[in-house]
Amino acid sequence: MSYPLGKKWTEEQRERLRESRRRNHPRGMLGKTHSEKTKEKTRRAFTRELREKMSVIASRNHAAGKYPRTNTKLHKALKIYLRSLGIETKSEVPFGRYCVDEYDEQNHIAYEADGEYWHSLPGAKERDEKRENYLKREFGLEVVHFTERDFYV
Repeated sequence: MSYPLGKKWTEEQRERLRESRRRNHPRGMLGKTHSEKTKEKTRRAFTRELREKMSVIASRNHAAGKYPRTNTKLHKALKIYLRSLGIETKSEVPFGRYCVDEYDEQNHIAYEADGEYWHSLPGAKERDEKRENYLKREFGLEVVHFTERDFYV
C-alpha cells in the first residue's frame, strides 16, 4: 500500500484507508475474467450517447478545476506569446466533449498547444482532425495549432 511521500499516517488513518479499499474493490474478480456474455452486455450498455454524455461531464469537471492540471511549459509559452500579442484568453474552456487549451472570446478562436510526443503518435493526426471538425461544426470555432517547434526551435 503506498502513501504520499512526506506524509505521516496514523494507524487509524491507515486502517480507514484499508477498509475503504476493501469496500470499494471487491476481491471477488481478482484473477478472473468476464464471460463473453458479460462483455457483450457491457458493450451494449455503453452506447455512443452515454459515452458522449460522460465525455461532456468530464470536460466540464476538467474546466471547473475538479481535475487539477499542471500546465506544460509549452502551454505556458503559448499563453505568454498570446498575451504579448495583446490577445486575452481563458484557459481550459469546455466546448461539448472537448476542452480547448486557450480560448479568445472576442474573436471566437481556440488556440492549441500540440506537444511533439503526443501529436506524433499513430492516429493523433486523425484524432486532431476529428476534434477540429467537431468544434467547427458544432460551435463555429476556428482552431489555431502551435507546436513545440514554434516555440523551441
